[in-house]
Amino acid sequence: MSHPVTLLFKRVPVEVWNEIFRRACLESPLDGSPSYDVFGDSEGITLVVKEGGDDIRATTYNLSRVSSHWRAIVIASPQLWSSIHIQGIHVLRRNLAFLVDLYLRHSKSYPLKISLDALDNFHLSDVEGLHPHSLQVMNCLMKHAHRVQDLSLEMSRYSVLHNMDFQGVSFDILRSFRAGYVLVEDASPSRSFWDALARSGPTFSHLSIETESSLLDTFFPCEQLVSLTFQPTILGLDGLLGFLRVLRRFTRLEVLEMTELDWRDASPELPAFPVELLSLRKLSLSPFTPFTGLSHLFSSLILPSLRVLEICTHRLQSQHNFDAPLEAFIVMLSRSAASLERLVLRTRSIRIFDSRMSEVLQSLPNLVYLDITVPERKSRGELDDDGDIRAFHRLLTILTSDELVLPKASHIILNCLDHFYGSRFGNSDTAELVVKVMESRSCIGISGVSPCTVCWLELSDGAHYGSCRIHGTYSTKGPFFDPLFFSQNHLERIEIQLSRHPTTCAIGMRS
Repeated sequence: MSHPVTLLFKRVPVEVWNEIFRRACLESPLDGSPSYDVFGDSEGITLVVKEGGDDIRATTYNLSRVSSHWRAIVIASPQLWSSIHIQGIHVLRRNLAFLVDLYLRHSKSYPLKISLDALDNFHLSDVEGLHPHSLQVMNCLMKHAHRVQDLSLEMSRYSVLHNMDFQGVSFDILRSFRAGYVLVEDASPSRSFWDALARSGPTFSHLSIETESSLLDTFFPCEQLVSLTFQPTILGLDGLLGFLRVLRRFTRLEVLEMTELDWRDASPELPAFPVELLSLRKLSLSPFTPFTGLSHLFSSLILPSLRVLEICTHRLQSQHNFDAPLEAFIVMLSRSAASLERLVLRTRSIRIFDSRMSEVLQSLPNLVYLDITVPERKSRGELDDDGDIRAFHRLLTILTSDELVLPKASHIILNCLDHFYGSRFGNSDTAELVVKVMESRSCIGISGVSPCTVCWLELSDGAHYGSCRIHGTYSTKGPFFDPLFFSQNHLERIEIQLSRHPTTCAIGMRS
């Protein structure tokens, strides 16, 4: 650097340099993806190693070599050396122990975030155990295990851990642990690692894992966890009952997310297995099948403090029974009615609630946010769409006419995403009902309800690419552009959007 430029740079306050370097060094672990995909927060990664060491992003290290002035600033910021992501830890083709050790030393006593990826793919060779370079890096990392606050392991095979001794390893300040599929047997060579996790300190509170329910009880402090993301590996009745037994131990749990649930063999006639979670605030379910087999779960859960309930189904087939768990679902809702503020339902069909829709909505007096989505069908005729249209119109009618329905709702979001039948949802009847919802829930609408600040309707229309007919006219006309509609309902604007793939029309109201 030239002398005048150096003098100019030195006049910049250290606080400004710290912020510049923080933004430059906290890189995300994957191209274009934020770091919360790995650790669950918005803070990035300072050292990123990819492709078994062929791609290295070490911005902090590079900045420290620009000038003595920059080096002094960077060295004095241990946070900029404190997070490491290594993709292909089991097949490192370069000796990176020096670089990793440098980051660990300069991070001083700052809590560490470590993310290790040992997934087999087409550009990483298939090996057993660790490459010698990999073993050096792993040993270097485990010497600082007592400083690890967040640990993520994405491994297709845990043979990566077989050649290591974890007897003296302890995760004293571990806060969160994330892992993919985990199967631990008594004679497993990696057993000592999981035993070390079991010795974690009292700060361990967040767990995300795919495993058997029994392993939750064996290796993790259920009583102190506040957040659990769980994908069960044992299906059917045994898997459900095993999970409910273990769930009773999670007395401090506040967030429970379960994915890929497949409990189709669990009979709804089974007696309830009561599980009371007094602290649970959020429940998120992503069943592999719709609601089949979840009746027992719904009837067993007692969640008096629940605020957020999300149920999102996927990979659905037409033969699945949507109606079986409705009674159990309503029972679970009634137990949480006083506290529930946010309800998100993304199902294959909203007809599951058609017969009891008014009752379900009336049971939620404190609900603020409602999001109902009917996703795109896989093929024509997979379900009787007329039934969904009638149920959808019935829902809109209920929202316009009943003061007992969602009196505190400020956000109503309705999505009918249907590649084949979008045009049938987006007809003039739907448009008129949406207008009535907006009017009834506006500042001069139903006196017994709070004004709705967001009313959003999104319709996918694959059959009419490039346009969406609303109220019998194209979207550039109709009641949404009538000035009286704005003044009567105290609206600032109504947004109409058309997207290209699939073509959608979104009508948003904001007061």
